[in-house]
Amino acid sequence: MHDGAPLHLPIPTAESVDLNLIRALDVLLHECHVSRAAERLELSQAATSHALARLRKTFDDPLLIRSGRELVPTPEADRLKPIAAEIMRLVGDALQAPHFDPATARSTFTLVAPDFLAAEILPTITVLLQQQAPDVRIENYSTPPPHEVNLGGKIDAALLPAERVPKSRDSIHACNIRWHGVAGAKNPVAGTSPDLEEFCALPHIVVDRALMHEHLDDLLGSMGLTRNIAMRLTNSELIPHLLATTNLVTITPMTTPVGPEVASFTPPVDIPALEYRICWSRRLALDPGSIWFRERIAEVCADKLPDGNGPADAEAAGRAG
Repeated sequence: MHDGAPLHLPIPTAESVDLNLIRALDVLLHECHVSRAAERLELSQAATSHALARLRKTFDDPLLIRSGRELVPTPEADRLKPIAAEIMRLVGDALQAPHFDPATARSTFTLVAPDFLAAEILPTITVLLQQQAPDVRIENYSTPPPHEVNLGGKIDAALLPAERVPKSRDSIHACNIRWHGVAGAKNPVAGTSPDLEEFCALPHIVVDRALMHEHLDDLLGSMGLTRNIAMRLTNSELIPHLLATTNLVTITPMTTPVGPEVASFTPPVDIPALEYRICWSRRLALDPGSIWFRERIAEVCADKLPDGNGPADAEAAGRAG
């Protein structure tokens, strides 16, 4: 029992307040009329009266008191009115579909692309961004950073061989890359079509973990043949210089420019095209900026690289996820 002093309820916490009650509070304090508030809330008058009773209990205040035929707000209601309105505004903003405006965005997108593909698409992407998204920046890696190797973080677009795309990842077609032989311009094999025996006897450069070299060796192995591997490299940066200054040969994508000191030759086997696909980090699958960026990558691949798909795949970049 108490001695007649007002009984104060515990102060409500954010966790204890029903968001539906905040909406009812916002409408009731704007209307100061239960029937009109019920119409706006699409509730019965009884349900709205029940909500008002719960609000009075929650805030330990009558909130609206009768004055003649009108309901007038208490000082506590006047205090709560702008707060409730702001809460509902913030909730409305949070529920709005996210929007990306390239013209005003100040984003940084992460692209993973092997050097030979980056050389083909980055110039066009750069011009496109300067025109459409002048404050957007790109971080390009030839291989995923160690902490991103499984695309678990912030990779917006990764151009990977189809067979190296993680099985759990959505992806879209980027291009099919065909390959040819290259040698120094003064190398006797330049511009020729060596037979299988001659081709295998040539001193080859192989790049570690390069799928096309693995596929070529598997193809030759099925015929009982092996190449003469004279040098192994971890990347392709030295290859043009080595070809120009030695008798070494290798295979490279047909997209790779052949300079004046390097010439192509035709391998004696039909090396199947290698498909590259665009994939992305799962956490960015629905991010509007990331979707916009990978759509642009898909469009540029379709335009600049052989066998790229058209606009349909660019649209898929936004739908997949």
